[in-house]
Amino acid sequence: MQERNMRRGSGQSVRAQGYAVIRERIVALDYKPGRQLSENELGAELGVSRTPVREALIRLADEGLVEVVPQLGTFVSLINVQQIRDQQFVREAVERAALSIRGDRLRPDELDALRSYVARQRDTEPAADYEGFFALDESFHRMLVGISGYSGAWPAARRAWAHLNRVRRLSLMMPTVLKRLIAEHETLVAALSLPDLQEADRILTRHLRAVLELLPALREQYPGYFLDDEAGSAEPAIGVTTAAGTDGWRGFRGGWQMRTPI
Repeated sequence: MQERNMRRGSGQSVRAQGYAVIRERIVALDYKPGRQLSENELGAELGVSRTPVREALIRLADEGLVEVVPQLGTFVSLINVQQIRDQQFVREAVERAALSIRGDRLRPDELDALRSYVARQRDTEPAADYEGFFALDESFHRMLVGISGYSGAWPAARRAWAHLNRVRRLSLMMPTVLKRLIAEHETLVAALSLPDLQEADRILTRHLRAVLELLPALREQYPGYFLDDEAGSAEPAIGVTTAAGTDGWRGFRGGWQMRTPI
């Protein structure tokens, strides 16, 4: 979590920094879905009082990243599959629209920059450097959007897919996913180099939809991280993760209930 700490003298207020750090730790899965969050513990970690922590948690609850449960506490929200689908739809719309504007007229220096990102991504694969890859992946896709001339679209839209980014990070740990994503980046740059915009759009669309293909396997591997939001399905037994492990509560859509501690 060394990259997700408070930075004194950054020019940001303590309130803004506290919110940003807690949010990023949730999105980066440092704070796992279902984990209980203590204002006192968070304040001690960040070196701030409870007030900015409480204000940050209120903002995060408005974003759906934490859930405040009366008489129980505040918990990192479980992953809602429908929200993932919605946010992936938004991301795909933004990136494909950006590609269509100037994807067939990239300058040599822009193509070289994209190739450089792919080469550096390949360096992350042998060591399974998921954080390093994710950062480079963000830079690669931010550039794809930026070359359209709408560079402000990326940060504006990215804030809307925090839940999607939790699943993207989770998927990187699955076998062959890292290799597949890097290979798709490589073929995408090759299509842009020709240029073949139709092929580039096809590759990009398949690439962005990969996370949806992985959802069933992710839900099976990490059942405690996901809301059971499929219509007509049963309530899942989901342990709440705290610093001490799994406690005696389980979450389900519409509320929380007590269960026998494991």
